[in-house]
Amino acid sequence: MEYYIGIDLGGTNIAAALVDGQGKILGRANLATGAGRPAAEIAADMAHAGRRAAEQAGVPIEQVSAVGMGVPGTANQKDGVLEFANNLGFLHEPIVEMMAGCFPGKQIWFDNDANAAAWGEYLAGGGRGADSMIAVTLGTGVGGGIILGGKLWNGVNYGAGELGHMVIDQNGPECNCGRRGCFEALASATALIRQTREAMDNAPKSLMWELCGGDKRMADGRT
Repeated sequence: MEYYIGIDLGGTNIAAALVDGQGKILGRANLATGAGRPAAEIAADMAHAGRRAAEQAGVPIEQVSAVGMGVPGTANQKDGVLEFANNLGFLHEPIVEMMAGCFPGKQIWFDNDANAAAWGEYLAGGGRGADSMIAVTLGTGVGGGIILGGKLWNGVNYGAGELGHMVIDQNGPECNCGRRGCFEALASATALIRQTREAMDNAPKSLMWELCGGDKRMADGRT
């Protein structure tokens, strides 16, 4: 039987899973991303998470046929380069080559994380049976994937579907992409946490202070 490793590189966490040929998840692993580090270090941790998922499933790495990655940015599939990932500070990083070095002899695939999520929903989730669909992902940032006529729409520069960087308030807060008022700067988990803490500063008697034990840093979107 053939097995596959899937890795989701997020701005906050790295999540990996090992699946069989039917897509059944057999093992999982998670690590903190540690954004701000060199791409090579993060790629090594991605590989480590993938190997941990295989170990949890009891599957020798030799039986893994391919490794697929979802990355938060513009994935140039022709060159295997992560062109730009604003949440990680990556610019023109050869992520496929890095991962190939970690998994010798394995096929390495990658795409924008939201594109990968959209394709997964189209094949096996909420988009099954649809001809066209749009998926929106919410996390550290806001992503999007577009399926048109049964095909994933990448655009001419692999940047289609970056819904999080549509400007919805031209006078809004600065986004880490360099513009102001992006959807991501207003509605991502990062933005909602920031807005909650700002609201707490403006409302010292708010119940939120009690819920957070008097420490606004505890308003982290998890509890």
